[in-house]
Amino acid sequence: RYTGTEEASLTVDPTLGTCDNFQLLSPLRSIKPNGVQLLVIQFRPRKEKKVKHTLTIRTPNTKVIVELRGQCVSPCVSLQPKDLLMMGDVVYGDTIRRPVLISNTGVFPFTYTINTLPKPQGERNYKGLSEFYFSPSSGVISAGATQEVYCFFSPDHASLSYHTTVSIGEHELRVVGRCHSRQLYILAPSPSSSSALSASSSSNYLSSFISPSSISTLLSPSPSA
Repeated sequence: RYTGTEEASLTVDPTLGTCDNFQLLSPLRSIKPNGVQLLVIQFRPRKEKKVKHTLTIRTPNTKVIVELRGQCVSPCVSLQPKDLLMMGDVVYGDTIRRPVLISNTGVFPFTYTINTLPKPQGERNYKGLSEFYFSPSSGVISAGATQEVYCFFSPDHASLSYHTTVSIGEHELRVVGRCHSRQLYILAPSPSSSSALSASSSSNYLSSFISPSSISTLLSPSPSA
């Protein structure tokens, strides 16, 4: 509020224009006696820290000093799984999905968007459609809440080398999947995923495709032999 007796122009300390954290959004206009002018200040910090800046508002005959203070807090987000999502195996023509949990442990809402990173990609679909996609791929998670997102694996041809990397906030998640042209195989884990599979998980992988009795039948010599 201006309590002067004559219309006056307003100016602010020019150092505000060089400040990275605070910005004046509203235009400055002349102000009439007993008039009121609303100033809108935007706080956009660049680093996680406490910041302050002294704002000086002037008329030809007076000045007002206002101290601006703010604190930047980085989003506190965790993923489950943390950095590797194994989609498993799928037969050509089928689609499977796996859940990803995004937890916001911070005190502010977290806006997320899942983006594919420009890193080396694995096998790609021939038809141009994405072999991996997420739903919902963007949204807002309230403070203390968890969002369940599904990753879909929909390959259009057989390959053991499907993989990609996506970003969720500051996190990176590698996604790996394998596609087969038929259901019956005796197959060792591929080198790209061997580090993520233990000996026991390899056994489980094989048993999920073929039972021990079937293996015995397949490996037994035929009567004519």
